[in-house]
Amino acid sequence: MAKYLAIKLKPLVGNTSSFVKDSTHFINEIKDLNLDANDILVSFDVQSLYTNVPLDEAMEVIHKIANSDTTKLIEVYLKSTFFSFRDEIYEHTCGVAMGSPLSRIIANLFMEDFENKPIESTPLKSKLWKRFFNDTFIIWPHGKQKLKDFLQHLNSLSNSIKVTMEIEENDNLRFLDILIKKKKYGSISHEVYCNKTHIEHYLHANSHHHPSQKSVVLNTLATRVIRISDENQFEDEKNHLMNVFTKNG
Repeated sequence: MAKYLAIKLKPLVGNTSSFVKDSTHFINEIKDLNLDANDILVSFDVQSLYTNVPLDEAMEVIHKIANSDTTKLIEVYLKSTFFSFRDEIYEHTCGVAMGSPLSRIIANLFMEDFENKPIESTPLKSKLWKRFFNDTFIIWPHGKQKLKDFLQHLNSLSNSIKVTMEIEENDNLRFLDILIKKKKYGSISHEVYCNKTHIEHYLHANSHHHPSQKSVVLNTLATRVIRISDENQFEDEKNHLMNVFTKNG
């Protein structure tokens, strides 16, 4: 039933101006931005979204956008989850099940409604608001103190949803797998971001894997560089990628 309901609800996701489908979509949304001197690059992250989606609030959102038959089925599905622990039976009253095809859609629909609350209820508006699932990128023009106040406001809107914040450092900010950099005269650049702990070990050429699996690794890494790196970063990223390929045989 979860797969059937996911198919019914999927067309309702992503119909907001803030929606980001993937890294490529995000870059297309920001590549022509012009920043002012006081603009701050900020990212928000919702902690443990799957396990903290409030089901009653999620159902209120679904009631607004889905037909009554679909809504009833979803309510039965979401509110009929039970589990046992130490010989006691418990009802699952908060959060959605990890791995269910319906869970990501429910969480996304809830976030689309949730993010409207701070946008509409604060007099200080961000210049840009873009969200990929539980990660949100904004451009904030009102200073760091007002930004802290806004974060407190965000965290006051729900007892279940808690948000952490990361602001730019040395004019750089990571969002998804992208490193966003401020440049002179208000423009920005973007390149592939890799965590400092990433050791860049992939399927080695001499490993006993099918050649198609190894080629998929190469194609994926190369495609990511092509899609994410801007023209000023591309050559450096390409040379770095060649070193990674060499290191992996």
